[in-house]
Amino acid sequence: MLKGKRDSDHVCSIQMELSQEIAGLPVPINIINCSLEELKENVAVISREIFRIAQLEDGDIIPLK
Repeated sequence: MLKGKRDSDHVCSIQMELSQEIAGLPVPINIINCSLEELKENVAVISREIFRIAQLEDGDIIPLK
């Protein structure tokens, strides 16, 4: 659902490293390069997903440390 490409073809791009926490340690999954417009859309997708999951789990959102 996230926008971006594996290879950077923009003169100016933002690199997002996607990771998953396994046994308390972050494990890199993928890296995507996106423009500022794509980053805006990605933040919206991630935000919607966080709130959707929080609502399914009784509304508990655990803050980042």
